[in-house]
Amino acid sequence: MIKAVIFNFNGIIINDESIHQQLIEEILLEENLVLKPGEYQQISLGRSDRVCLQNLLASRGRVVDDKYLTKLLQKKLKITLSK
Repeated sequence: MIKAVIFNFNGIIINDESIHQQLIEEILLEENLVLKPGEYQQISLGRSDRVCLQNLLASRGRVVDDKYLTKLLQKKLKITLSK
């Protein structure tokens, strides 16, 4: 009998981190930014997309408000749904 099921941070049982990284890279590219090697893992793992994007943008001197972050997250969702 199964007594417990363990999920990762986003509730998915597969390793989908590379997919999220690719989507974040696409969004950053539209912002004329590029991830440094290993930067995604350092800044993003274990954090929400909102915090991830906020930290990545802040590390490049860009301070954005919640409305703009929401717009970027909606772009990520739109890209996800189109694939």
